[in-house]
Amino acid sequence: MIKKSDIQRFTPNNCLGWTEEQWHRYWYDMYHNNLMSCMPQPPNIVVHYSRIPTKLIIKFSKKK
Repeated sequence: MIKKSDIQRFTPNNCLGWTEEQWHRYWYDMYHNNLMSCMPQPPNIVVHYSRIPTKLIIKFSKKK
């Protein structure tokens, strides 16, 4: 079982088997899905989104 404390930040040996880019992509998508649905952003999503490196935000925004 994954506890909230287990997914605070990206770790290379994570239980999901994701790369760092996949980890940041997940939070990027969560942030933008909430924007499109006009829901207020949960603080957890905002914190993770703010940790995404700028170069990845640019890369993700160019992918369609």
